[in-house]
Amino acid sequence: MHELSLIRTLLQQVDAIQASHADCVLRRIDVSVGEFSGIDPELLRLAFSSTSEGNSLAGVEFRVARVPLCARCRNCDREFPVHRFRFVCPNCECTGTDVVRGGELRLESVTFEEQEA
Repeated sequence: MHELSLIRTLLQQVDAIQASHADCVLRRIDVSVGEFSGIDPELLRLAFSSTSEGNSLAGVEFRVARVPLCARCRNCDREFPVHRFRFVCPNCECTGTDVVRGGELRLESVTFEEQEA
């Protein structure tokens, strides 16, 4: 399950951000996962859950948003959603396309709450 190693890398980024918010409590982590990334969102959630058991991440909300696959035509420069992995421009029928969204795993935001004194 490569999602576990992805979560570990993601949490290293969160740790770096959290270092500058030492007086705050981590409440939520938001990530986006492209449908063309090869990452299963449910396995990613499961990996986070197993990683957060019994430590400072317990109780942190972990939200995953899916990013649809989108491509751009090299011929007419039109951007279009890709359905069923059919990389054909609906405008000019060109098959020369580039993926512009949907292949990523991105840490979108980290939400903190100030600790009560």
